[in-house]
Amino acid sequence: MYVIGTAGHVDHGKSTLLRALTGMEPDRLPEEKKRGMTIDLNFVWFAGSQGKIGIVDVPGHQRFVKNMITGAVAFDAFLLVVAADDGWMPQTEEHAQVLYGLGVEQGLVVITKTDLVEQTRISEVKGSVGERLAQLFGRSYEMLQFSPAELNGAAVIRAKLIELLGRGPRPRNVGKPALWIDRVFLPRGAGVVVTGTLRDGQLNVGQQVTIAPQSVQATIRSLQAYHENVNTAEPTSRVAVGLTRLQGTEVQRGDVLLSHPIAATQMLVSWVHLFADNRDMRCFLGNKQFSFYVGTARQSARVTFWKEAEGGCFAGIKLAQPLGIRSGEHFLLRLFGEEQTVGFGLVIEPVATPKRVAIKGLEGGKPTLDSIVRYCLTREGFLDVDEMAARSIYSREEIEKVLRLVEAVRFSSAKFADKTVFEKNKNTLCELLRSIHGAGKPHVGENSLAKAVSKATGLKEGWVQEVISHLVGMKILCRSDSGLSLFGAQAEDPTEVQAMEEIGSRLATLGVIALKDFGTGEISVLKNRMHKLVKKNRVVALGEDHFIAASTFEMFKQKVLRYLQEKGQSTTSELRTVLNVSRKHVIYLLEKMDEQRLTYLKDGVRRLLR
Repeated sequence: MYVIGTAGHVDHGKSTLLRALTGMEPDRLPEEKKRGMTIDLNFVWFAGSQGKIGIVDVPGHQRFVKNMITGAVAFDAFLLVVAADDGWMPQTEEHAQVLYGLGVEQGLVVITKTDLVEQTRISEVKGSVGERLAQLFGRSYEMLQFSPAELNGAAVIRAKLIELLGRGPRPRNVGKPALWIDRVFLPRGAGVVVTGTLRDGQLNVGQQVTIAPQSVQATIRSLQAYHENVNTAEPTSRVAVGLTRLQGTEVQRGDVLLSHPIAATQMLVSWVHLFADNRDMRCFLGNKQFSFYVGTARQSARVTFWKEAEGGCFAGIKLAQPLGIRSGEHFLLRLFGEEQTVGFGLVIEPVATPKRVAIKGLEGGKPTLDSIVRYCLTREGFLDVDEMAARSIYSREEIEKVLRLVEAVRFSSAKFADKTVFEKNKNTLCELLRSIHGAGKPHVGENSLAKAVSKATGLKEGWVQEVISHLVGMKILCRSDSGLSLFGAQAEDPTEVQAMEEIGSRLATLGVIALKDFGTGEISVLKNRMHKLVKKNRVVALGEDHFIAASTFEMFKQKVLRYLQEKGQSTTSELRTVLNVSRKHVIYLLEKMDEQRLTYLKDGVRRLLR
């Protein structure tokens, strides 16, 4: 099934065209019939090869653009109507901008009232309409003609619509039904009935649903699509949903019916595009109040410019009241109190996020599923797919597909980590464990380690626990009843640790020392302890049996480097004088610097290795 919508200036013949296409009367309100002008949304349909094709008839008058926006929320395609006598008019422009802003780019153009003008005028209007649409949408559109006098005109348009929908993508069905409510009825004895355009998934009689932003729970009592009772409603279609366990005062136009609860929000991370005539407004966005349209909802909002972006800017939006809005939703901006659409945008994250945090990872132009997933992963370093799916229009499968492309580290069926962030936290965790083992403790409590890593990295303890579990699975960590340890690690004996501390402290007061001159005890035991201190970067080995404290070696090294930078080259004797050590020890020190590729010896002089 599909839902398409009309668009165009007032009195250009939208309702007349729909009567011819469907044989149904679109105008339902007495005021509409009296004035001969559409005021609110009306709905008709006809049968096509793909099933019923619903049509939303929208008002064309400037005063009712807000109703037109409400109707355009889930169009699969548009039917842009332009009268041949008037041509492109102000509301033709604004309706086209609304369609473009909401991402509705598939459609047909119908030139009406062709019986009132000459063919040259028709050609002229087609040319101007085609030029403006190419500027806005960046593509061309097929143009048809219609007047009530043309007997087969409606049949041709109907066939072209069916062909257009057949060529385009199938209605999206990812198991996440969403219905923005545009009308509410209170039939006696039947609970509450809400209507809207169903998208992204099926609804079934007996299903539990949520009305947002109130988070009110309800059960579907009945479903009706195009005046027929059904047990299952398919996207995209016009649906009337009978709900039980719900009071009429709890639901209104602008609420959204979903298959799962979501948190209402007033703060949005967004991408915003301002139409060409309003781009100079960006510098004082924060001082302007806007009417914010999303789905069938309308709110006043403040928009704060954050950062330049391709085709627009990244911005923070604060709504006057909470809305049930999700990542990936399109929205429109109109100047508050004025009849002017100034821009549109797309919600990146429907959460309250400080600017300094939010702008991290905001790159590129108009957001896509790929860029939104990458942004959420980059900003936090970790991503819970189930949580993101719940607060977005995207399915878990769609999100996971992107995460596979970016080579994210998968912790569990739903949790992923940015590869760089994971490596950083893995290294921090392993370093902490090594120091704990080095202090003679063979194990550490998992909660204690998680708290320590969280404090060191700023990562939430829950995510640290995920890192720990993943490292256990990788056999980097070992989990036992006694606690955690590095896989294969053995804690050192406390007596051994104390002995090495004494060696390190004593060595720090000496220069280069030979093992045999260090003191009493077995040489083999002393040598083993020295090499353990080398691994801990506290001692530097000079040859087989000579050692120096790392801090002392660093001091000597800097003296040599400064001297060579100043003189260009030096003999061993000169450097011996600089360091004030024996010839034997200066040779050990200089050979170590050669080994570290800091210096080299040639023709009896030593130079810096550049």
